Amino acid sequence: MSRGSRFGLLTLAWRYLAVQPLFSVLNVLMLSLGLALFSGGLLVTEQLDRALQRELQGIDVVVGPKGSLLQLILAGVVRLDEPRGAMSWQGLTAVRAHPAVADAWPVALGDTYQGFPLLGTELGFVASRQAKLARGQLWDGPMQAVLGADVAKRSGLRVGDRFESQHGWGEGGPVHPGQVFTVVGVLERQHADMDRRILTDVRSVWRLHAATNSSAASDGAVALSDGGAADTQGEISLVLARYRNPVDTALFTRWADTQLQLSAVSPGLEVARWQGMLRLGREWALSIAALLILCAVVAQFMVLQQSLHERGTDLAMMRMLGAPPWRVALLPLLEALILALAAVVLALCAGHGLIGWLSQSLPGSLRGLLTMTWFSPAEWILLPGLGAGCAVLSAWWPCWCAYRINGTGLLQMPR
Repeated sequence: MSRGSRFGLLTLAWRYLAVQPLFSVLNVLMLSLGLALFSGGLLVTEQLDRALQRELQGIDVVVGPKGSLLQLILAGVVRLDEPRGAMSWQGLTAVRAHPAVADAWPVALGDTYQGFPLLGTELGFVASRQAKLARGQLWDGPMQAVLGADVAKRSGLRVGDRFESQHGWGEGGPVHPGQVFTVVGVLERQHADMDRRILTDVRSVWRLHAATNSSAASDGAVALSDGGAADTQGEISLVLARYRNPVDTALFTRWADTQLQLSAVSPGLEVARWQGMLRLGREWALSIAALLILCAVVAQFMVLQQSLHERGTDLAMMRMLGAPPWRVALLPLLEALILALAAVVLALCAGHGLIGWLSQSLPGSLRGLLTMTWFSPAEWILLPGLGAGCAVLSAWWPCWCAYRINGTGLLQMPR
């Protein structure tokens, strides 16, 4: 087929679609809605899976107060939930002394700034996450803060600036009078959980809690000095630890439960269960997307078949003027492919727009979990493939009918 013939067919197919703009637009919207739902479900699950895998690196067990194991993981590893209860510093000391534990880091939570959690820990935790400084330095005492890249960008804080944290998990909580943090450093972007955290010395969190509860401070339960040693009477939210040998998991978990009266859970197991629930939601979304796509295919088939009957005289004239049968048969397929191409482009825009809307509706500390500018490699294969498949499925019978058109016989039929 010559180049002029190809462009002539495309022009003719486009004009045929322009004759019925309402049907064309409705079909594109229905197909793009199904494809966008498919794309959105794919993007959400893949991005969350990638984020969870990043956060689990280097963490074999989470130790914390008795309660929901999944909540312990969500609070301790991915910071998607508020921690419940607290454990003593002696619990951390016992965990570190266990022969199965190679490293253990305290995590003290409870405060936020503009929705970003304040995480009290030790310098070893920063090193374990392979975080690097973009500006400034790490803390060397209480009430000094190191910001993640997203925190620094969205809050506008710079090295040397001062801020007051809010008590509680959400935004708008009460501040701690007289307890001011100084920004001493900003971390490089990691595209991970650390980008959305404010890191500080664990003693800073103790100081904030002591300021809130004056009676605890007057009893000397928490050391408020800026000295180097950590106060052994302070409380922490949980402990993140790494095993010397992964085979020690069962023994350590049983020991923590019986000896320390604490929960010890492997984050990999609980996150796998959570991912199972996410995949169940994705399957429901994909089922709805499949139903919409099927409806679009059926509607497109009916429109193409009806158009074929209405344009029978035009197609017969093409046959009479010497057009081969395969060229006439290409017209319904080209119409379907044009509609499918428009639907795929619209679905890509709508799917990523949906991710952007979901990201903005999340709290500030969680917005980095979903990124509308991230494209899944599967998108570039599945969406065009689905669009082309829908076009072929809806057009194959009209194409066959157009191929079998007899120009002379059709023109001689009474109308």
